[in-house]
Amino acid sequence: NVIGKEIFEVFPFLPDTVRDEYKEVFKTGKTLITEETNIIGNREITTETRKIPIFTGSKISQIVTVIRDITERKKAEDALRKSEEKYRSLADNIPVGIFRSTPDGHIISGNPSLARMYGYDSPEDAQDVNISDFYLTSEDRNKFIETVSSKGAISNYEVQQRRRDGTVFWCSISARAIKNEKGDVVLFDGVMEDITNRKLMEEALIRSEEFNRTIIENSPLGISVRDRNTALLSVNDAWRRMWGFSEEEVNNFLGEKIKLDYEAENMEHLKDHITEIKKVFKSGGDLHIPELKVKKPKPGTAEWISMHLYAIKDAKGEVDRVVTITEDITERKKAEKAIRESEERYRTLHENVPVGLFRSTPDPWGRHLSANTALARMFGYDSPEDMYDVRIADLYLNPQDRKKFLETVISKGEISNYEVRFRRRDGSIFWGSLSASAIRDEDGNITYLDGILEDITERKTSEQVRAVIYRIADAVNTTKDLNELFKSIQKHLETIMDTSNFYIALYDRETDTFSIPYHIDRKDKFTTFPAGKSLTKYVITNDKPLLVRNKDIEEMTRKGLIERVGTPSKVWMGVPLKVGDKIIGAVAVQSYTDETLYSENDLEIFKFVSDQIALAIEKKMAEEALVESEEKYRTLVEQATDGVIIVQDGVFKFVNTATAKLLGLDTPDELIGKQFIDFITPEFREKVVERHRMTMAGKGTPSIYEIAITDVVGHTIPIELNVGIIKYNERPAAIILVRDISERKKAEEELKKAFTELEHAHRELKKLDTAKTEFLNITSHELRSPLTSILGYAEILSEGLVGPVTDGQRESAYGILRNARQLERLINDLLDFTQMETGRLRLDTEVCDLKPIIKDAVESMRPRIEEAGCAVSIEVPPDLPPSICDARRITQVLYNLIGNAVKFSPDGGTITISANKVDRFI
Repeated sequence: NVIGKEIFEVFPFLPDTVRDEYKEVFKTGKTLITEETNIIGNREITTETRKIPIFTGSKISQIVTVIRDITERKKAEDALRKSEEKYRSLADNIPVGIFRSTPDGHIISGNPSLARMYGYDSPEDAQDVNISDFYLTSEDRNKFIETVSSKGAISNYEVQQRRRDGTVFWCSISARAIKNEKGDVVLFDGVMEDITNRKLMEEALIRSEEFNRTIIENSPLGISVRDRNTALLSVNDAWRRMWGFSEEEVNNFLGEKIKLDYEAENMEHLKDHITEIKKVFKSGGDLHIPELKVKKPKPGTAEWISMHLYAIKDAKGEVDRVVTITEDITERKKAEKAIRESEERYRTLHENVPVGLFRSTPDPWGRHLSANTALARMFGYDSPEDMYDVRIADLYLNPQDRKKFLETVISKGEISNYEVRFRRRDGSIFWGSLSASAIRDEDGNITYLDGILEDITERKTSEQVRAVIYRIADAVNTTKDLNELFKSIQKHLETIMDTSNFYIALYDRETDTFSIPYHIDRKDKFTTFPAGKSLTKYVITNDKPLLVRNKDIEEMTRKGLIERVGTPSKVWMGVPLKVGDKIIGAVAVQSYTDETLYSENDLEIFKFVSDQIALAIEKKMAEEALVESEEKYRTLVEQATDGVIIVQDGVFKFVNTATAKLLGLDTPDELIGKQFIDFITPEFREKVVERHRMTMAGKGTPSIYEIAITDVVGHTIPIELNVGIIKYNERPAAIILVRDISERKKAEEELKKAFTELEHAHRELKKLDTAKTEFLNITSHELRSPLTSILGYAEILSEGLVGPVTDGQRESAYGILRNARQLERLINDLLDFTQMETGRLRLDTEVCDLKPIIKDAVESMRPRIEEAGCAVSIEVPPDLPPSICDARRITQVLYNLIGNAVKFSPDGGTITISANKVDRFI
């Protein structure tokens, strides 16, 4: 159907240039090789077309066109070219040459196959060879360079080259140009295939009238020819070897019909194509099967094949024979499998490795050319593609770090473990360890940077936290007071978190108040505030750290858990300050603008550091208290009137001013280092040494005793020592209080003398007292006898027993009686006093009712009471119980009390006599 027709009639999809190509072959007489890509059906197919002139004599009689489907080869070449950088190790094992060279012919890199192709043992042996020297002609080399430079690439450029040993071979070169930023070609990357066998086959076809036989016999491809009934007519050696047949076996079945049914042995791999194959035998046409896996290959035979069937028709247009070209693609499939497996391993490694991998430009701003998923996630992006438009310099927290990184990697060619802080997409910060290498072209220019980035935030944070804790602990010893310590704490904390708004609050439980000894804040300034329901109190009450943002604070306020204090903040973070189980306060930071400034990780760090902060504050407060106490003690010791000394190894180690003054010296320093025993008078030295020995040995001995010392001018001074044991410079020492008892000794002498005199006076007084007692006894006896007569006669007169008396006489008699009884009482008191002094006073107790006793005493004293212008009131409850007492003595007591009351009461006053029961007494 096609013989005799125009090419464009049969192949309407061919471009117009094809006609020109045929004209060129007729004109030049040279074989023309071209490649075309067309859409046939739903498949894109790339073909290689060879237009070969056939000469009859010196004239071209016809052109043989050989069209080969190279779609799969092109795909393999493209895949190989794209995978070159990533799969360099695999490139060493594939059977095609891979190279990178400069336009002037210098081989920068090549694989072993390329080296062997040129006759070298290894790629290194060919490094110093100029690739231009391998071309047979400079024109061939120039054509290659011009094509690649102008079009950017060249495919299947077939050319003859010369090996190291001088032999000539054919090769097919595919390459692309690598240009610099200026657009100049700086490198050629390409692959080269030894196509000598194929060229030999094609040349044999051109040279020989029996080109079919020559091609079949010499082709590395398996070629078989069958008639229209599928009988096998001929095969080449490649076909025989491909299927594992011997020459004898082949000769036996030539001319025989070999079934193409897929049930036939070794042909099951054709079952999916049997219909198309039969169609070729019946109707002609051609069929290309790019890949087939042989089901049961013989050992050492093809496992994968590529088949191309095309029918040759006779003059009648009927199928005369069918040619099958079979290519053993086992090695290619293995190489492709190895590439895929390597790609998969690389992709798996690339994507799953926990560190960030990247390739980037070396300019100051920087762009990522490629990156793995770990790097994207490290910076908070969903995929590497999201990072490609981000400037790398913007990822650095400090622009100077980017500058230093580039300076180092450009000057040294690499950088290792460069620790720097980066900023994530959400603004959070992390530490990274950066290592990179500069990749240069043949001119030494850096084309890109390859590197890895490891997130070391956890390690770095741990190091920083340990450093902060150490510095805070050290600050206790290096700061002079609490305020300086607080400043130091804030300074060290700002290395791991923002402390722009920072305060330390100490809690007073008695007043429920916070004192703020240190407060750095952009809005507020407090020195104290009521704890109440503040966030700070909430942290202390719940004894746990707290990180809250604005919405959390509003919700807690709405629920009544807290009440706001000061300017509202966007985020607040606080932790309790604890020493053991005791909470002494809290430390907090906050931000008024950035709600994301602090994270849960910051809270954990804050909590961890807070223990050291609390210990530091507690220790510093204790130190200040100790210093204050020591100052008070020092002042007390220095101003004490008694001497205070510390003696160690018998030598003065400390002496206060009072001691120096006691010994007649101007300053205490004059005594330091001198022997204590030298100042003790000889008679007491043995005693002091023995007591000191026993005291230092811990044996019981009186701590206070008296001795005498000699001052610097020789005066003897009596002193009292009070000795104790202390640690001085980590060793036992004696602390001694020295009291000058000179005045006391003088007083004792005076007292002793006075006591002697007092004893003499006492003896004289005893004599006088005895005389007084005798006088009182005689006087009371002499007075009692006439008084008894007076009392008797006054009672007779008042009662009218000697005859009638007038009222005036009776009143006078009563007056005599009252005064006589008063005198009697005085005499009795005097006798009682005498008996009390001599210890002979007796009480005549009996059960008495105090009410009439009180009433009689008042009536007896009424004239004196009324004379003094006073009133009298008796307050005795009617249920006052009887008591056991001496009625006469009680009456004496009442007379004395009432008499004193009359004497000291103001005019018009009231004298009250009351009696009450209290427990068992009246």
